Amino acid sequence: MLLALAAALFWLRPESTTPTPREHAELLAVFGGNATPGPPRHTGLVRRSFHLPMRDGVDIAVDLHLPATLKADETVPVVLLPTRYWRRWNLRWPASALRDAPLATRMLVDYGYAVLSIDARGTGASFGVQNYPWSRDEIEDYLEVLDWAVQQPWSNGRAGVSGVSYGGTCAERMAAAGHPALKAAIIQFGLYDVFTDVAYPGGVFNSGFVGRWGRFNQALDNGTLPQFMPWFARAFVLGPAPVDGPQGRQKLALAAREHEANADIYLAAAGAAARDQTAVTERGVAVAMDDFSPHVAWKRPSRAPRPAVYAWGGWFDGAYAASLLRRLCEVDVEQRAVLGPWNHGATQDTDPFAPADAPASPSARVQLLEQIRFFDWYLKDLGEKPAPGLRYRRLGEQAWLQAQGWPPRPMTDLNFRLEHDASLQPGPATLPVAGTGRVLAQSPAPTGAQNRWRTQLGRSDVIYPDMGAQPGQPGRLSWTSAPLEQGLILEGTPLVRTAVAVNATDLSLFAYLEAVSPDGKAHMLSEGLLRALHRSEITPLPAVRCEGVPALHSFTRDAMALLEPETPTVMAVPLLPTAASVPQGWRLRLTLTTCDTGQFTCLPYESNPDVTILPGGTLRLPVPESAEPPK
Repeated sequence: MLLALAAALFWLRPESTTPTPREHAELLAVFGGNATPGPPRHTGLVRRSFHLPMRDGVDIAVDLHLPATLKADETVPVVLLPTRYWRRWNLRWPASALRDAPLATRMLVDYGYAVLSIDARGTGASFGVQNYPWSRDEIEDYLEVLDWAVQQPWSNGRAGVSGVSYGGTCAERMAAAGHPALKAAIIQFGLYDVFTDVAYPGGVFNSGFVGRWGRFNQALDNGTLPQFMPWFARAFVLGPAPVDGPQGRQKLALAAREHEANADIYLAAAGAAARDQTAVTERGVAVAMDDFSPHVAWKRPSRAPRPAVYAWGGWFDGAYAASLLRRLCEVDVEQRAVLGPWNHGATQDTDPFAPADAPASPSARVQLLEQIRFFDWYLKDLGEKPAPGLRYRRLGEQAWLQAQGWPPRPMTDLNFRLEHDASLQPGPATLPVAGTGRVLAQSPAPTGAQNRWRTQLGRSDVIYPDMGAQPGQPGRLSWTSAPLEQGLILEGTPLVRTAVAVNATDLSLFAYLEAVSPDGKAHMLSEGLLRALHRSEITPLPAVRCEGVPALHSFTRDAMALLEPETPTVMAVPLLPTAASVPQGWRLRLTLTTCDTGQFTCLPYESNPDVTILPGGTLRLPVPESAEPPK
């Protein structure tokens, strides 16, 4: 018990906001550049918590943090931190005496920023109802809070916004909307396309995530933490923090009653099989996922010049590496991005070639120092201008690389044929090919409790089981290459193209690409999935500033088409983008399944037919045209 209490107090301890000389050096090694922000300019913070009335009378709860040593005639920029997950926890003693604010808030304040933490409409201590995530009303609230902030005597008239996960998408939606004072936005581990990035990757319902996320939100709206949170968090957290004043707790209770009308996100999402299909919430609100997706918001007119954007992502954070790369290639704003071997939130190193449960590198303090460096340039005219483009690290390597776009250099295709003897043979195949196919049984093939989709809620490490076909596992088919004669660099979006036949009108097909060491240990590189209903390919592909992540399928209602039972059909399954270095002597392995049990809704619903993978399939891998490093 004493050890557990010590662990809880360690978790609650306030970390120093002053980076060490080693951390300053690590900042430059990881993120590049020549200048560092130096030491903090202030010590400590003061906080006020209050409601701001919005245009429709809904009160939004905000916490204003200012440097405790701010002079009366001194002005500072403001950084907004919007969230759906409580702007601040109401903590029991002694936790309340130990943890006055998160490290991110304290570092920003000590480096000379005002920080406004905001409860989204319908959450925390804010009033109102959340009809669906990132609604126009919600984004308009944040812009009104910004209107108020830049009129305050402590404001220098410039603002930034930052957020992780849900808050990252809030930041992106604000950036897309535009505001005269908003000069910089940091989008951390946020989606770009609600449909393909999280709700329906490949058109397959991510019921595991959406269901858990829905229950997570319901727990928060009931004033409690979900059961999967650490026990010491649940022991010390009383609920969302009320605003200041004698009526703070009463207002919190009144706001909670309004939250009872929040939409059930699972029910709404389950009713939308296409990106443009309208779902109706319990309160009768009709909405399609594209209505609140950032990729659509960027296409709408902005009310002011849009800010510079700094996007953060992890190779194994769900499909959010694809989110980051699509944004980088499609959005025409001043943009910088970093993509590392991280989980959701960059708390764990998820490089499959590294030991399990390793902490993320660099540390949280170095990550925050880099974000302060970005804000310093755009909000204070300090330091050096951040280099545009992409900063990334390949799986299996330690060096960080810089590229102007994605892919980082001219690429070519390395093709492997999916042979009947379960081998991957060099060279492309041509569909269709006559011959007997391999039978893939419709049987569970789970990726486990630490897959890339689970980290998006629990921020766990990402550790996959061996996905290769094994005796007694009928739901998998694998193809394996010969040992590589030389090391292989992958940078881009792998693709599996194969013909299938099934006695059903629909099908979900999952593909996993692994590197297998000489001793037989599997290391997950990438994965992809596709619902046959959405197999129609876009021709020609839309033009973008760089290749990014090819959008082969539209996932719209007009492109949906059921299968003809037992009729061969070609399916092109894009895997998620990756950058990896596979050593000489290792093998590549492709595995196909039809059901990631516990994570996705398996298809077909009505029966359990076997699937025939017909001859002529190809695995296409993106490899550099030359060994020259990215420029």
